[in-house]
Amino acid sequence: MIAEIVPITRLPLNLPFLDYTIPINFRGVIIPGQLVTIPFRKKTAFGIVLSLREESNIANAKLKEISSLVSTEPFISENLINFNREIADFYRASLGFVLKSALLPLQKRKILKAAEALVKMPAQKIQTPQKPTFIAYNSKEELAKNIEKICTSSGQRLILVPETYQIAQILELAAGATKDEPIIISGDMGEKEYFEKWLRVRNEADTLVIGTRKALWLPWINLSEIAVEDEGNSAYKSWDMAPRYHAREAAIMLAKYTGSKIFLMSAAPSVESYYFTQNKIYDGFTALKKISSPSPIFCDVRSESKGGNKLPICEEIIARLKNLNSLAFILVNRRGTAGTVLCRDCGLIFKCEQCGRPNAFYKKDNLISCHFCGIKRPLPLTCPSCNGANFHLCGIGTQGMAEAVKSIVKKDTDVIVIDSENTADLSKLSEIKNGVIIGTEYAWPYIDWVKTETIILADAESSLISAEFKATEDLWQTIRRIQLKARTEAAFYIQTSTIDHPVFSGIYEPAKFYETVLRERKLFGYPPYNYIIRLYLGSPFMQAGEKEAASTAATLISLTKKYPDVKILGPISAFPPFYRARYWQVIIVKLSYSNYKKRAKELLSSVSNEWKIDPNPNNLISIA
Repeated sequence: MIAEIVPITRLPLNLPFLDYTIPINFRGVIIPGQLVTIPFRKKTAFGIVLSLREESNIANAKLKEISSLVSTEPFISENLINFNREIADFYRASLGFVLKSALLPLQKRKILKAAEALVKMPAQKIQTPQKPTFIAYNSKEELAKNIEKICTSSGQRLILVPETYQIAQILELAAGATKDEPIIISGDMGEKEYFEKWLRVRNEADTLVIGTRKALWLPWINLSEIAVEDEGNSAYKSWDMAPRYHAREAAIMLAKYTGSKIFLMSAAPSVESYYFTQNKIYDGFTALKKISSPSPIFCDVRSESKGGNKLPICEEIIARLKNLNSLAFILVNRRGTAGTVLCRDCGLIFKCEQCGRPNAFYKKDNLISCHFCGIKRPLPLTCPSCNGANFHLCGIGTQGMAEAVKSIVKKDTDVIVIDSENTADLSKLSEIKNGVIIGTEYAWPYIDWVKTETIILADAESSLISAEFKATEDLWQTIRRIQLKARTEAAFYIQTSTIDHPVFSGIYEPAKFYETVLRERKLFGYPPYNYIIRLYLGSPFMQAGEKEAASTAATLISLTKKYPDVKILGPISAFPPFYRARYWQVIIVKLSYSNYKKRAKELLSSVSNEWKIDPNPNNLISIA
C-alpha cells in the first residue's frame, strides 16, 4: 500500500506530492488528512496524507517509508484537502505551501499538543453546491439585519471582512445576536492565540468566526454558511505573493467543497457580482438605491481657480472650516506636499531615476521622493532640462493639504496628518474634539465616523486618471462606503473638475452607473465578459526579459489557435517598467467564462515558473 504525502514545504509545481510506503503497523490506520512525519531531503519533515493507492509508478525498493503517525485523527478533512488542491492548481502555487496555511505552526511541541486535543471528526456530508446569494444593502440597519441572521443560525459560520479594522464593526452589529463569543481571526495574531483558535474551529461544530481572508484556511468540520462582507473591496485580493487569490473566489470554492451556503454582501457591489446577479448566475439581490444621507455636495474646482482661489479647498469648504467646532476628515490620495513637480518652462516632470514614476515633493526637507523605490534626493534649484526655475506643484498631498488647512482654521483647531509616513499623532485622536484629520485611506480605521461632521473627498478625479480598468469602480465604491460610514447629518463634500463624469451621476442612480461601466467593459472584453489572468515577469536584464516574454506570448498564442474565445495580449512593459532592480513584462490572458478554469490550467502549464501568475487581478499593467 502506498500513501501520497504532501511535504509541508514548497515543492516544484509539477511535483505536488511524493509516494511513501506505509509501515505494516499503520496499514488500515492511515487515512487522508492525517499528519505524518516522513524522511525528506536527509531530514525528518511533516507531511499531510493526500490519498492512498495500491501501487506506485516507482519501484517500492526505491521508496522511503512513513516515519510516524502524529495522530490517528485527521488534522483537516478530505474535503478541505480537495479545496486546497483546487486553490493550488488554479492559482499555480505549491500544494505543500498552500496546505501550510491550513495547519498550525509546525513546531513539534505544539503539534503534539494539538494531536492530543483533536476530537473525532464528524462525517463530512457534502450537499449539491449552491449558487452564491447576493445581498445588496443600502444602510447600516440593513447590514445589521443580515449579520444577525448569520449569527443566529447553526453550524460553523464564517463572516469575512476585507481588513482587520472592519472586524470591530461586525462585532458591534453582532452584539446580542451571538450564542457564544465569536472567534476572531486576523493576520496579526500571535502563534499562541492562533493555536487556540485553530483548535476551537477543528473541535467545535457550532461556532461563529469573524475574520480576514486568513480565516478561509481554518480546519472547518461543519461549515454551514459563509458571508463575504463588502465583497467588491480590493483588499480581498492577495497580490504580493502566491497564491494570488481573491478571497471572494476562494470563498466560493470553499463553499463548493463544504456544502455551505455563501452570501456575498455589499452596499457597493463589484461590477462582476452585479452582472452575475442580474443574469441569474447568482441568486438574490436587493435593488441598490441612492444613499440619501449624507448626500454629496459637489465643488467644481474649475470655477474656483477662475475666481482666484489658489487654495486646494473650495470657498464653501473654507467657510465651513473657518467656523469649525467639531471633527472634519479630508481624504487625500497622496502623501507629501504635492504629487509631483513640473517645470513650466519646458514641461519636464521630475520622475524617479530608477522606475520612472513621478516623484512626490516634500516641502519641509525640499526633497523629491519615489514612494515605490524609496529613493529620495534634493529638488534641484533649476530644471535639469532647460535650466529654468519656474516650477509648479501638481496634485495636492497630505502635508500640502495640512499646510493649507492651518492657514484657514482657528489657532486652537488641531490639524493632524495620518498616512503610512505619519502615525505619531494616533494616540491624540481620542482627545480631539475640534480638529481636522487629513489622511489617505490608511487613516480610515482611525476615523470616528459618528463624531465627524465634515467629510471632504479632496481630489476625486485623480483616481480617474489611472489607465486601470477598475479605476471608476474603485472611486464609486469609495464614495458609497463613505456615505455608509458617515453620520446622516454630516456634510460630505466632493471636489472635482469632472463633475459630469458618470461616476458622480451614478451616486444618485446606481443602476445607471453599472449599465455605463458594463457597456465599457463589454467593448474591451473586461470582466464580467471575460475572465482575466495577468502574467508578469521580472528580469535583471531588459533584453533577456523581453525575449522570454515574446517567446511565452508566442507559445500561448499558438496553443489558443483552436480556442477563438481566448485572447492573448502583449507582451508589454509594466508600469513602472523598472522596479526593484528588475525590468518587468506583462502578458494578459482573456478567457471566456465557459471552461475558463480548464483552459487556464492547460495554458499556464506551458508557462515557466519564472512568471508570476495573477488571476482576476486588481491591475493590468501596474505592478507596484
